[in-house]
Amino acid sequence: MKELKRAQPLVRAREVFRGEPTDAVAAPFVLQDNKGKVHAAGAMRAISFVEQ
Repeated sequence: MKELKRAQPLVRAREVFRGEPTDAVAAPFVLQDNKGKVHAAGAMRAISFVEQ
C-alpha cells in the first residue's frame, strides 16, 4: 500500500505497508461513518486463515 498525494506521480508515492508473498491475505481498509467522513485507514495482514 502506498500513500499518494494529489497530482503526485506513482513513482514518488511513499510505501506504508507491504504483505509477504506467502500471506493468505494482505489488504488495506478505510473506516468511514455514514456521511463518508474517514475516521481511520490501515492495513490487515493474515499469515494464514486463522492468524491475523
